[in-house]
Amino acid sequence: MPSARHQHGQGVVRLVASAAATNGLLLDTLPEFSDQYPGVQVHLAEAEGQDQLLAIARGEVDLVVCRRPPVLPEGWEFHPLRDDRYVILCRADHPLAGARSLKWSDIAKANWLVLPAGVAARQRFDDLARNFPLPARTYPVVTRSLNMLWRLTISAPSATPIISWRATGNKSAQAGVGRTPRA
Repeated sequence: MPSARHQHGQGVVRLVASAAATNGLLLDTLPEFSDQYPGVQVHLAEAEGQDQLLAIARGEVDLVVCRRPPVLPEGWEFHPLRDDRYVILCRADHPLAGARSLKWSDIAKANWLVLPAGVAARQRFDDLARNFPLPARTYPVVTRSLNMLWRLTISAPSATPIISWRATGNKSAQAGVGRTPRA
């Protein structure tokens, strides 16, 4: 981060993060960082995939919080911070939510709310779905918008997303792992 200070004024860090990083890792750590280092101003923007790499190439950012990119730009390093944990997130009244143990046949019958191709959780879903006896049933909306995924999970009783989730110290986040409230 010293280069950020030299290039853009004392205490300014330009940060771009994926939506998953913003709503996961940074949700608790960024406010804590800001409290601990009030003299460092963080300019946070969200971007995904190629847009992150373009921001690096254009010199628009000092730090990127994301999954490992397929190719690292020259002069940049990747340092893993957390492993992903994949979970099924569904409404409290969804048949999968009340099961003490999940049967593969029940998982295969679910109507899945899938993320776009190229997203890690989508890749994990596709890997699992290859083992389904029939092609996976999918909900007709495909999005990576976290607000829309949340809304569809609550309002569409049959929609069942598989997501990458890393529970934080935030009690409301921990309560949301695995189940969402009824609509």
